[in-house]
Amino acid sequence: VVKMRLALYSSNNTNITEAGWNAFLPILCNTESVNAVHGSNHTLRCLKDYPCDVIPQNIKMLLKLNSDEDKRRVAAEKILQARRHLDLSSLIDKNLALLPYVVMWLERFAKSHNVLKLS
Repeated sequence: VVKMRLALYSSNNTNITEAGWNAFLPILCNTESVNAVHGSNHTLRCLKDYPCDVIPQNIKMLLKLNSDEDKRRVAAEKILQARRHLDLSSLIDKNLALLPYVVMWLERFAKSHNVLKLS
C-alpha cells in the first residue's frame, strides 16, 4: 500500500472564508482524539498562492510545524498542543509495562521543547 501525503496545496481560489479555514484546520490537526491528531497531515507545509496575511495564525503555526523533517516530533508536538491535559491514567492503570516508555517519550520531547516541564 502506497500512502501519499499532501505537501503543497495550490488553488486559484484565494478567497477562503473563516468557515473554509475552520474546515481546513482538522486536516492539519484533528483534535478529536490522540489517534486523530496522530493521523492528521504532518507533511503539508505550504499553501502556494496564498499571501501570508490572509492565512490564519493557527494554520500558519501548523504549516511551520509540519516543516520539521522529523514527523514523529511533529506528531508528538501536535498531540501535546491539542491535548494539553492528556490523562495517561487509563493507559498506566491497564498496562504498567508501558509506563517507562511513556516517561522516556515525554522526557525526550521535553528536552527538545519548552512546551512541557516534567519537574
